[in-house]
Amino acid sequence: MTYTIKDMPSPVSPALVKKCTAVETATIGHIRHMGFVDKEIQNVLGQRITLAGTAVTLAIPGQDSTLLHHVIQFLRPGDILCVDRLGDNKHAALGGGVAAAIVATGCVAVVIDGPCTDVPEIEQYGLPVWSRGTAPVTTRIYDIGGSFNVPVSIGGSVVNPGDVVVADFSG
Repeated sequence: MTYTIKDMPSPVSPALVKKCTAVETATIGHIRHMGFVDKEIQNVLGQRITLAGTAVTLAIPGQDSTLLHHVIQFLRPGDILCVDRLGDNKHAALGGGVAAAIVATGCVAVVIDGPCTDVPEIEQYGLPVWSRGTAPVTTRIYDIGGSFNVPVSIGGSVVNPGDVVVADFSG
């Protein structure tokens, strides 16, 4: 088991976050061609919202979510947790219990390059989640390893800790 745990990134300035929430991702797409996640990663609740925040990154392998449970304590208001599932699209790393814990930190959203589960509970807790859909098979505490606050791949795009993340109804 190997873990890499790095310091939390500096928060994105509130002024930049405010500007980013005033623009649609499709408008950004008229200017930029890179930095967008795969179109399959969508808001699981179908919310017509635009959010922006500071990227906090996590990479966890296959069926193991040990590190996810550990790092929730470090999430801050305004953060967006970006979870690289390292190619796993079978195991849901986020469900109702984890969503409740994340909401309690003030973290504004989660983006997962993989599935989630317990959508009614996620909706009940009011946590905006972008993922590759849902799955009934969940992760467990296996203590395999993972990385926190390192560059990750989300939907084919590199996300660095501290990047500004903009997410809306288009992706």
